[in-house]
Amino acid sequence: MASKSSVGPQSQGSQSEKATSVSSRSRRSSAYDDNFERHLFHHNMYPEGYEYPDGRSTPDLCGMDSVHQALLAARVSLSPSQFSDSGFRDFKRKNKTNPEEEVTVKPVPDFFDGAPLGAIDKAVMHELDRKIISTKHATAPLARFDGANGSRAIDALQNYGKDQPEYDGNPYTFSSTYHDGTLKLYAHPVTAPSTPNGTPEYPMAQINTWGMTGTINTFRRGAAASRNARDLARRHRDSFIENANTKSREARSRTRRNEEDDALQGQIADACDDNPGDD
Repeated sequence: MASKSSVGPQSQGSQSEKATSVSSRSRRSSAYDDNFERHLFHHNMYPEGYEYPDGRSTPDLCGMDSVHQALLAARVSLSPSQFSDSGFRDFKRKNKTNPEEEVTVKPVPDFFDGAPLGAIDKAVMHELDRKIISTKHATAPLARFDGANGSRAIDALQNYGKDQPEYDGNPYTFSSTYHDGTLKLYAHPVTAPSTPNGTPEYPMAQINTWGMTGTINTFRRGAAASRNARDLARRHRDSFIENANTKSREARSRTRRNEEDDALQGQIADACDDNPGDD
């Protein structure tokens, strides 16, 4: 199964991982491992349609109507003049010959989008650190969004500089899986803790499914939705980065003004001490 997360215009292929040597203490984990499933639940990363032990269901996602509308936008690159029947046949041929890939537990999608290092203010990047930089490679895009990991990064940017975090329940991160000709697109919001003193929760919801090898029109709809999701995520990401950068710069400006005021007051006080005046 292949997966990707969509958050911007830059793409980078995932690097191959070396298999971990098998020993009594460590082994390569799989997404089908029960321990991995428990790990996800422990960190409030819930599957679609999850029900809490007390019978409550995860809330419906907000803003999905606008998401669906955005994903329906036509793409010139997929019009009959740009993407012909021969192109569709070539896609199906490559789909048949594409080898299956093992799914691992690390958020390393086949490709991902993100912001370059220079796009985020250094103070923001230093403060948020691992929440938005999920790779050790400095040349890789920031915030490698893969489901809940991506929504957590967006949440950190969205709430940067706020005294208390706010959760609007809207999805700003999207991911997709492609397996055996089937494309599935998902939305990943961050929601408020469901218990007192709890931590944020990361539900997911399927947006739609497309059989990409069925007909050329179905392919066009699925491919357009996938590309539109990337564009939509990029717009959200860029907006949150810009807001975080602005807050960081304003904070530095206030600090400089306060330091200058303190220095001026100190100079005035020193001058008064040197010139006490007449008795």
